[in-house]
Amino acid sequence: MVSADAWHWFPVQETIAEVRRVLRPGGWLALVWNKVTPVHEWEYELAGIDPDKKGIVQPPAEEQAEELFPADEVQVASFPWVWQLTPEQFCGYLATNSAVIRLDEDARRAKLDASEAVMARACSSRGTSTVGLNHAAYCVRWQPSG
Repeated sequence: MVSADAWHWFPVQETIAEVRRVLRPGGWLALVWNKVTPVHEWEYELAGIDPDKKGIVQPPAEEQAEELFPADEVQVASFPWVWQLTPEQFCGYLATNSAVIRLDEDARRAKLDASEAVMARACSSRGTSTVGLNHAAYCVRWQPSG
């Protein structure tokens, strides 16, 4: 089983019990969180606009895994990556973010406009139409014993 950037939608304890019930012996659950990992000033500004504050406020997957699963049943790894995208592409992505979707229309439009402006300034300062947004994929593999 795999869940990427969706774990927050599930009732945690009930889901863990159900996963434990349905996994075959030796089966495992993989969880992935893709988080912005700001390096540049504009990335911190962009992350501050995001209602979820990705990469700034949320604890790393290691801490989440330790809270959820027995230490001897879990493996954790992280992988840095860079997402090249235009300001428009980023706003299209951000518009699908659950925290943004839940905002009222005026607040949503303000977040999207502010994000697009930050990305546009970053592109302009580099003389490019895209900019690389630093991320890390935090991965957890849970294999229940017995």
